[in-house]
Formats: sequence, C-alpha cells, structure tokens
Amino acid sequence: MTVLMVVSLFSTPVYAGSPDIVDVFVDNVFELEHKEQFVDLLAMIREVDDKDGMLSAYNDAFGRLTDGQQDRVESFGVTLDAMGEFVDYIMTESYDETKLNDYLGLDGSEDKAAFKASIVARETDFRSAMAAAGADMDALDDGFERMDKLFDMLGDAQLGVQIGVTFPFLSARSVGGSFTLVTSEADKLVLLANAKLDNDIEDGSTIIDGLSDFITYYNGTSSANRSALYDYLDTYGFVDYNPPSSGGGGSSGGGTSTPPTETIEDDPIAQAVPVVSESMPIAPVGGTVEFAESEVVMEVPADAFEAEVDITVEAFTEEDIVAGGSISAGFEDEDETLALSSQVYKFEATSTFDAKIKVSIPVVLEEGFTEFHKLGIYQFDEFLQEWVFVGGTYNAETGMVEVMLEHFSYYAVMSYDKSFTDIDASWAKEYITHLAAMRIINGRTETTYDPDGTLTRAEFAKLMVYVADLSVEATESGYTDVMATDWFAGSVTAAKTAGIVESVVVDKFRPNENITREEMVTMLMNLYKYMTAINYVETYKDEVVDFTDMDLAQAWAKEAIIGANKLEIVNGKGNDLFDPSGTATRAEAAKIVKILLDVLAK
Repeated sequence: MTVLMVVSLFSTPVYAGSPDIVDVFVDNVFELEHKEQFVDLLAMIREVDDKDGMLSAYNDAFGRLTDGQQDRVESFGVTLDAMGEFVDYIMTESYDETKLNDYLGLDGSEDKAAFKASIVARETDFRSAMAAAGADMDALDDGFERMDKLFDMLGDAQLGVQIGVTFPFLSARSVGGSFTLVTSEADKLVLLANAKLDNDIEDGSTIIDGLSDFITYYNGTSSANRSALYDYLDTYGFVDYNPPSSGGGGSSGGGTSTPPTETIEDDPIAQAVPVVSESMPIAPVGGTVEFAESEVVMEVPADAFEAEVDITVEAFTEEDIVAGGSISAGFEDEDETLALSSQVYKFEATSTFDAKIKVSIPVVLEEGFTEFHKLGIYQFDEFLQEWVFVGGTYNAETGMVEVMLEHFSYYAVMSYDKSFTDIDASWAKEYITHLAAMRIINGRTETTYDPDGTLTRAEFAKLMVYVADLSVEATESGYTDVMATDWFAGSVTAAKTAGIVESVVVDKFRPNENITREEMVTMLMNLYKYMTAINYVETYKDEVVDFTDMDLAQAWAKEAIIGANKLEIVNGKGNDLFDPSGTATRAEAAKIVKILLDVLAK
C-alpha cells in the first residue's frame, strides 16, 4: 500500500516519519480496552490476499460508525492501513497472533516492554511500514481512539451472540456466498453506534451507503477473501445464513432475522415443458422411492414427514434450461469451469421434511469420461441466481451421483474443472487438481495454489474436518490458545472431539504455527482411525520402516508415520529420509489427502 493510495482514499494527506512513532504505536495498542478485537482484526487481515481492497472496504463499512462527525474518519482509515502494513512488515511465521496474545496479556500478564522490543528489532521495517501507511503521531492517536470505539461495539455484538441478540445486517444464502444488505438490521446497528456516540451521528444514511460499498467489494472479491471476511463477520452475529427453501423443503439456516425478499417475476424455467413429470406417495415410515421415468432414487428416513405426502420430480433438458434464461447461468460461462452432466431436476413435496433425504441422480456423460471425481451436485439458488455446490459422490456401481438434501429445489449434476496457474511444474499437480475438482481444497487466490507454501496446524485441522464431514460449531475447545471467536475454533473443536488432533503441549493447540510433516501425518492417521475404526497404533506398533531418521520422530508420531508408509500414503523425501520435523507444504498436504481418500475407497 502506498502513500499515494492513502491520499487518494482519504483526500486529506497525513505526514509520516516521527522519531517517536514506535512509542506512539506501542502506547496506543496497550491503551486499547479491547485488545482481543485488535488481534482478531489482524488475524483476519493476514488471511486475505487483497489487503488494500479489503482495508478500504472495511473502512467504508465501519469507519463512520466510530465518530459522529461524518467528515472526520481519515485517521481511522490511516490506522487501518497501519495495521495492514504492520502485518506485512512485522508479522511473520513466528510472530503471529499467539505471540501477540502473550505480549498483550490476553492469556496472562501483559509485557509491553517485550512488545516494543519486538518492534525495535525490526525498527527499519516498522518505520517503513508506518510511512507507507501515511501514519504520523496525531493520526495514530486519533485513529486508535476511534478503533477502540468500534472494538467496544464489536465486543457488545459478541456478548449479544451469546444471549441470542444479534444484528444480522448481512444476508447470505450459502456459507461464504454473496451478501445482501438487510436494511432493517443495519439501521439497528446505526442506532447502537449512535447510542455509543451520545447521539452524535449526523446522517445514518452515509453509514448505510458505506455498508453497501463493503458488500459490493465482498461480492466481487475472491472466494478465499470472502471466506475470511465471512468467518470474521459471522463471529459478531452480523451474518444471517438463510439458505433457500424452494419447493417445500425445510430450511437448515441458523439466521435470526428475515432476509430481504427479492421478487422473481417468473419461475426460472416457467417457459420450459419438462420431459418428465412424475409423482410418488411416501408414508411417514419412509422407504426407498424409485422414479421410473426420471430414474431418480430417493431414500427417505422414517419420520421425515409427519403424514403421507407426494413427492414430484420434473426433469428438463439442457436446451430447456438455456431457453429458460437465468437458470443456465454458470454452466455456460466462457471459461467452461462447470459442465452440465445430467438433466436438471426440480424436486417438490407437498410438505416440509425434518430429516435429510438421500437422493441419487443419474448422469449423462460423454463416451470415455473417467474423471468421476469432478462430478458433484449443484442447486440453483433462485435468490442469488446462481448454481451452488451442495456435495455429492459418484457411485460406480449405480452410475449415479448421491447427495443428502435438506430441502427441495432445482438440482443437477455438473463436472467442475478447476486448475491453477502455478502448478504446471509441480510434482503434485495431479493431486491438487483432483482435490480442487472435488472442492476439498482451495487456492491461495482464485488462480494460484502456492504448492510450495506452508500451512498452519489450524488450516490442516480444518481440512481434516472437511474430509470427515464433521459438524462444526464455534464452541470451547479446551485449548487456551483457541478462542471461541477464532475462525478455526469450530474446526479445532470438532477435530479434537473426533480424536483427530491432540495437544502435545498441555492446553495448547498452537493453531497458527506451521504444521510439521510428523504432525500432518499424525492428524491424517487419526482421521483414518476415525473413519475406519482401525486403531493404527496397535496395528503398526511392532512394524518398522526403512526411514533412517525415525529416531528424530517424536514418540507420539512413530506409529502414524509407520502406518502411513505401510498404507503407501507417504514414502519419504528420498535417500531413505522422512524428515519428521520438517515443515509440510501445501503440495504434500494435497498428496496425502488424495491418497487417503483412495485408501478409504478400497
């Protein structure tokens, strides 16, 4: 981020380069009443790959909530920029949120001297960072004061979440999906801010405009950025997750407010005549329903319906869908990322249902198609007017893709062809593209994967939870360095409950540390144990491997390494070495997860 950008963003330039800038920054950080919010915001900034755009959007959304005079928000933006530059210049793999927690006393006694010393150790970089942000002493003093006002409101919002009082001004129809502004809830947020500012807000509409600008940025940024921002905002109860419930299906959303309605003038394919339309009755006892013409199969659990109902299946050809207009969005994109691999089906029931129904959809594939891992089931989200991935597994015996559905709507099987620009020369390209097509892994950005990059213990734990399809809730994990508000809290808790992760250091998970090869393999084999009920420790405790550096492996990791080698999941790094304490890469993670899935499928 450059001084020019700061000037262009905030019109009024500020002057950098005070000899006391270190003391000013340190003093302001330690004077914050809500230091935990400071750390959480830095953690979110570290997650995104477009810091400049995100910080500008964040300033649009929240800067005007911190001062009643609507034309005096420059210092808030400058302080945000300073935090962004602090992340880039100062925070490293070893200088992370856990270290900040220690300095700021969030897990014990604060150590201001150590915090200052950590900055002085990188003083040249720090002063360059503040200069790049355009931060002088006055701007930081004023900006941190405004920042703490925001943190105070965010703290109140977190308390509200705990007692069920929230302000979900962002409506999302899928996790990480596009946002729509819920004006009534945004107005409540403005009222809260106004109360905090002694009724000093001049014009609440400018705040609403800022929130709208933030939504525009969010909806247009990368999926990785959206994921980080979604998790951050959801922590404060600002997101109303409200999936569509078209066709009489039950909604599984956890939102607390009614989202704004968007009128769809016509059914997306009202003009089209289905090639198949058939109905079948189903009793409360449930059972398997086979639709003869469409060849769709549904397995309905007992008591999914309170009384006998009729389930209707309509099938449409691709020509019908294209003629229908908006519902063809997605699988006709120029980049051909999605390709329709079945007819499009509309499922309806004469009543809502309370349990997931297993649905199997037949596929229509070109001759010679073998990349079945690319197949998945997508739902057409009528609110967003786009296709949303909902899961699905190809069954080679039936030639159908199976999925568990919570509600009825439009569904289709599509193949997803995803690759990245930086993996052509990578030895792990096959593994990466395979998992990306299955939507198990994401890139660092929309176009890059960063195969040689590292990943943290929290990131790999989240991957394990996704593979195991565990339910994730942001509850207490029992680890002192995992807060319920952390983006990874739910995944770590779920992984711990399933026995996938354990604590080597008492009460510490070390979520932000880069995962080592022995840690990664141990988590993976714990996942194997969870999914197969095979106790690999007992199975392989008397086995040996050819790795000559096994004496360097931790005792708790040895059976995992041996088991993974015997299952042909890992084969070392050459020269009969495993390198147990070496830092794992994203390419290595993709490889072992892909091979584990192959092992589980046998």
